[in-house]
Amino acid sequence: MKYCKLLLFISSLLLIGWTNLILTAQAATAVGVTDIVLHRKNENQAATGTKYLVYDATNLYQEWLLTGRTPDTDGNLVTVGNSGDRKKDQKALVTHWHNFNRKKALAFASKHLSLAAGGELQLNSEGTARLTLQNVKDGKNAAYLLLETSSLNTKVQSAPLMLVMPILNDFNEPQTEVDLYPKEADYQRDPYFYKFSKNLDGTEAPLAGAEFVLYRFENGQRFYLTEQQTAEENHWRTSGNPLSDTSLKKYQSATNGLVLTDQLRLSAGTYYFEEVKTASGYEINQASKAIKVVIPESWDQSVTIADQEMEERVAGSIPSNVQKLQRPRVYNQQSSNENNRGRLPNALGYESSYPSSTTRARGNTTSSRRLPSTGEAKMTISFIGFLIVMMIIMIWKKRITGGDGNEKNN
Repeated sequence: MKYCKLLLFISSLLLIGWTNLILTAQAATAVGVTDIVLHRKNENQAATGTKYLVYDATNLYQEWLLTGRTPDTDGNLVTVGNSGDRKKDQKALVTHWHNFNRKKALAFASKHLSLAAGGELQLNSEGTARLTLQNVKDGKNAAYLLLETSSLNTKVQSAPLMLVMPILNDFNEPQTEVDLYPKEADYQRDPYFYKFSKNLDGTEAPLAGAEFVLYRFENGQRFYLTEQQTAEENHWRTSGNPLSDTSLKKYQSATNGLVLTDQLRLSAGTYYFEEVKTASGYEINQASKAIKVVIPESWDQSVTIADQEMEERVAGSIPSNVQKLQRPRVYNQQSSNENNRGRLPNALGYESSYPSSTTRARGNTTSSRRLPSTGEAKMTISFIGFLIVMMIIMIWKKRITGGDGNEKNN
């Protein structure tokens, strides 16, 4: 019995030692460094001189591991990646930060995060920069947030880049050297907004089918964007009738009200959208003829549409939170004239093909060449019948009285 206890004790020590050896070996795979090679080009040209700040986001990452929550663009904690699949959830976290508004990401990082060692990068003449990152900090897997702060190219900047260490290959093995190609955020050159209706009953809805042209002022004269626009250059010309001028570039609101200007890439300055056509039953007000667009000189200042801040686009896509809020918005008022009263606007802003009872009643009083409805026909027949009966009674009474008012004696 004594030997059995001794054997059991020795076995336990061996098991604990073996377990510690396995854990140590696993930690050893994560301990170490990863060499990062950052590649950045603008329109196939090396982005020489572009600068990045590298923030230590380890605590941010560890907090997400514990709670599954991380800040959104407004600083509120939101749940990101709750599928239970660690690899899939980490990808969701990285994507969440890639889609972050750069201005807000920089404000958040400068307030809540500290710069990592060697935390400022500048791209060389080849458009590359190297940095070495620790895989583990204070015994925990590290994470880093890379933010572009300045660029010689004012048109396109890269989106925030979250790195979770160690970076694994397809075989789940830590990589010692990684090439990174950041996504581009092109928001400053491709303005967008949502067209909405304000209906007579007080409701609002996306307005589809409205058409817009874009213009700018040169020496006090309007110049409109033409269809000759290319990825390299925009062409502008004057026009006496923007609505019918087929040489001008037209933008139309979609079913969700979105007016999108893909691949426009405006330089810094002030521009205006002019609504030249709207959905039936709605009015083009003066504000819709001069929807102001301000493209700032610096990326850390937001584009504004009708004095509303526009969220930046990432890799050409509008962020999901913006798609839910549908902002910035520009409104059209539903027409209040006699011809449009009583019509039922649908979600797209068009008049219903079925007029309301009020509309039918008004239409019946103004139309002179039409067939009477069934109810009207019945009323007309009844009235004629009543007149005939009254005439018969009067004739019969006259015959009885002999026409002198006194009844005849038989």
